[in-house]
Amino acid sequence: MSQALHTASTGINAGQQQINVIANNVANINTTAYKSANMTFETLYSRNLSYGSAATKDGGGTNPKQIGLGVKTAATTRVFTQGVAISTGRQLDIEIEGEGFLQVMKEDGSLAYTRDGCLQVDSLGQLCTNDGLLIQPSVSIPRDATEITITQDGNISVTLPGQTQQSIVGSLQLVKFQNPSGLLSIGHNLYKETQASGNP
Repeated sequence: MSQALHTASTGINAGQQQINVIANNVANINTTAYKSANMTFETLYSRNLSYGSAATKDGGGTNPKQIGLGVKTAATTRVFTQGVAISTGRQLDIEIEGEGFLQVMKEDGSLAYTRDGCLQVDSLGQLCTNDGLLIQPSVSIPRDATEITITQDGNISVTLPGQTQQSIVGSLQLVKFQNPSGLLSIGHNLYKETQASGNP
């Protein structure tokens, strides 16, 4: 009886972890570029009551007798399906359509990756995320720029005082993870950028 209670308790614990993952997905429903998570399970281990036997010329073999002793969480995986584009009215808000991540530099100099397309211009004119992480390769925006535009192909253009035509000052590049080993490929043809208006 005690073994049955222990086995049932592992199911309760695993179910609680799944509820926690679902609750976190719901809590982040309005978080920019958040990707929901799924939880997968696997059997904890099994107890052998008897071992199987091989077949002989006089009869078939027997299967082993096992009793599962519970369940555990195997992993939580991200769901990288395309989200819905929502208009924000900001020219520096972009949507990453398809695969790819923006490459940013952390304060310690290491690189990180994000799909958060809510971009800002810091006090030095550098393009960065809301957390102040600099976009890589770096893009500098002139301080006196009167208008900043990010086009669908990732080009960043600005209009300066007294000018009627925009000039390109940089371009966004996305990093695409090609396989689990972490090999990266960088290039303009790997992505399509759109402004957050949802226009194709």
